Amino acid sequence: MKGLTTLFLFVAIFVSSEKESALLATASLGPAAQQSQDATGPYESGRRIFVSRCAKCHDEDAAKKLPDGTSLVHRLAESKDPDALAATRLKRMSEGDRQAVRAYLHELIRRYRSFKPNNQPNSPADELTH
Repeated sequence: MKGLTTLFLFVAIFVSSEKESALLATASLGPAAQQSQDATGPYESGRRIFVSRCAKCHDEDAAKKLPDGTSLVHRLAESKDPDALAATRLKRMSEGDRQAVRAYLHELIRRYRSFKPNNQPNSPADELTH
C-alpha cells in the first residue's frame, strides 16, 4: 500500500512539473507563440476567419502580391489607420469576428514592420523618386 501511495505521489508531482515546464517554455517564446497555443484566443480565431474568408485573394499571411505590386499587409502597414482601411471588408462580419481578424492583422502588420529593411521604399511611387 505504501508503494502504491508513493507511486501516485510521484506521478502527481511529475505531471504537475511537466505542465509548469510547458507553460514556462511557451512564455519564453513570446506573445505570438502564446497566442497560437491558445486555440480560442483572438489571434487564432482571427487567423481562422481570415484564412476562410480572405486568404483566397490575399494568402494566409496577407502577403500575396496584388495587381499594383503591393500586398494587403504592405498596404495596412503603410497606412496611418490600418483599421479604417480594413474596415471596408470587415463590416460584413460580426463584431466578434471583426475584433478577431483585427487582432490577427495587427500581428501580421507588426511582423511585417519588424522585418522590413530600413532602406526599402514605402510604396511603388517612392521607387520612382529614389
